[in-house]
Amino acid sequence: MVIEGPEASRISARWILPLGATLIWAALPWPILAVWVLAYLGLWGVLQVTLREGVPRRIAGLLVLVVLLMTPRIWDHLRVLPELEGLSGLSQVWSDRRALEGEVLLRPRLVRDDRPQRFFVTAPSAQRVVVQLGGSELTAEPLGHDLHYVDYDPRRHGAPGAEGAAQVQLTIDGRPREVPVQVVWATPHPRSLVVAGDRVWAVSAETDQLLGWSGSGLEVVPVGDGPVALARTGDRLVLGLRYQGGLELRRPKDGTLTGTIAVSGEVVALAGSASQLAIALAGTHPRIELWSGTPLEQKLEFPLDEPPDRLGLSEDDRWILVSQRRSHLLSIWSRSDDGAYRPLRTPLRFGRPVAALAVQAERGAAVLALAGDPPDGTGTNHAIDDQLVEIDLHTGLIRARISTRLEGEDGVEGGVAPRGLLATAEGYWVSFSGSDELAFWRPGQPLARRPSPVLRPIGLAWLHGELVIGSPATGQLAAGGRVVTVPPGPGPFGQRLRQGELDYYEGTRAGLSCESCHLDRDSDQALHDIGHGTPRPTLSILGIAQTAPYLRGASYPSLASLDDFAHGVLGGYRVERADRAANVAAFLEGLGPEVQLPPLGEAARAGFLAFVKAGCAACHRPPAFTDLAQYPAGMIFPERTGAPELLDTPSLRSVGATSPYLYDGRAVTLESVFEDHDPGRAHGDYAQLDVKERAALFAFLRAL
Repeated sequence: MVIEGPEASRISARWILPLGATLIWAALPWPILAVWVLAYLGLWGVLQVTLREGVPRRIAGLLVLVVLLMTPRIWDHLRVLPELEGLSGLSQVWSDRRALEGEVLLRPRLVRDDRPQRFFVTAPSAQRVVVQLGGSELTAEPLGHDLHYVDYDPRRHGAPGAEGAAQVQLTIDGRPREVPVQVVWATPHPRSLVVAGDRVWAVSAETDQLLGWSGSGLEVVPVGDGPVALARTGDRLVLGLRYQGGLELRRPKDGTLTGTIAVSGEVVALAGSASQLAIALAGTHPRIELWSGTPLEQKLEFPLDEPPDRLGLSEDDRWILVSQRRSHLLSIWSRSDDGAYRPLRTPLRFGRPVAALAVQAERGAAVLALAGDPPDGTGTNHAIDDQLVEIDLHTGLIRARISTRLEGEDGVEGGVAPRGLLATAEGYWVSFSGSDELAFWRPGQPLARRPSPVLRPIGLAWLHGELVIGSPATGQLAAGGRVVTVPPGPGPFGQRLRQGELDYYEGTRAGLSCESCHLDRDSDQALHDIGHGTPRPTLSILGIAQTAPYLRGASYPSLASLDDFAHGVLGGYRVERADRAANVAAFLEGLGPEVQLPPLGEAARAGFLAFVKAGCAACHRPPAFTDLAQYPAGMIFPERTGAPELLDTPSLRSVGATSPYLYDGRAVTLESVFEDHDPGRAHGDYAQLDVKERAALFAFLRAL
């Protein structure tokens, strides 16, 4: 609609249409694209009928002025528009996908200073790949099909350098190449509080430290690599080392090393008494070992059919308890008069895994912390019902049960995520990481609550008549009004990660925190319905950085957008903060994949060739072992043909530690994925592999 002739007081109406539509859009309370389009079309119709010869310049100028005055309102609409249209975070999706399109790739693009790590490199036709990490030049081992891998250990190869964004140099057949990475330094996390002598001891796996506190000064003792468990037996402190393997024996007085013990398998937990030490071990042969004597020697072994989780040993050595996360079982062994240990009864099965346990020999009881106990082990998010359960150790039956949740006018205001337990002759102390509380429970009576002196309390101990509280997330120990903080690392990124971890634990108005389902920042191995209509197993959050979009249906484009889930499904937080989403995202990005990896031996190397032969790499493309794509549910699961849902391709990093498998958890083992639940061969042509190749395939998957 253009003016013809010399009329200068009018201008073309087509320049007014977008301005007018934007003004109408900003004036209305619905900041979505459909409203702007309707405003544009409506205004176009009006102009067609009423202003065939253009728009007077005065009217156009006035309209421009009004639009300028409405700029703050327009800006408000533009800020919320991406979220309302489902576009927020799409830049992260595109960025992560673009990062997998390069010719030379290294994954993960995260380097930590506290643990051994395995990196995969793709370099087409390369004969020799050298990766420079920690000041060392590491020659990558070829696996075939342009894939190489390198194992990096900060203790042997040197620290990775300054914290934050960095470049790792690759040398490919003599040609240098730099790839971007994020370097994360660990912060202290005091865990496993144990009283010995005049002080309470804790371990920090991230910083390889034994921490001793007597209520005044803090003693910091360097120890072996990855101390994940601590116990006292007799006059010894015993540390279980995750990455270095085995046990360290230390003096309770000053933490001095007095000896080491090699054990076969991964140390998961320790429990000690005056005369015995119980060790929970995962690996090829999961089991519980019982050690005693001077020197310590193994006396008994209790084989398990799956990895152990929490462990308890009564002070009089009469009862041994172990929980198993995958099956939500609690097994109890009781010592009879002849000194032999026998299973007390059929293991107890709960609807959620045991989050914490404590044994009280005088009461002949143990108390467990659970995130709920639905009869069938499934349910919606409302099946999260944090509770304490007391078990009679003479009969193996439940003696008492109490829900810890405290309902307020605007939702759950207390009792969220019980994570610390301490048994006394009078009852049980419990700490809550999701609502910053402490409570005392005497079975048959209500909880006696009080605020915690530190945020996100977990560890509990009794020293000099005072309750000692430990907070791994803040790096603090507190007792009797005194609080000591283990100094964090010097990096500027550390404080942001610490705040993100605090927010990760924080409970919402619905009474859930991230930790409620992602137990120990992993998976609770339970089924939940978070809005898709059917219960599905919780995904591990280890190693999820740079694998956008997120959740099984790829419904969240970025880690920060998961904050929308906390608000839209879980009712939001009692105190809102603008930086929470970004801080939690930074914390999750810094976690890294599961790190207790078996060596890539000959079987695993052959397994990668079988992986490619079966076509698995088509979707689980190296080096990230995902193509970050989504596929119709019916393409992967024939019985869901026609279902509108798209399923996200997960990364296979740490797949050996993330059972159960498939979107609905139908496969308990990796073997079951192919042998029982893949009739259409959607997970690769497993049928064309021979017996030897199949065994090699599983060895490779477990080494990822």
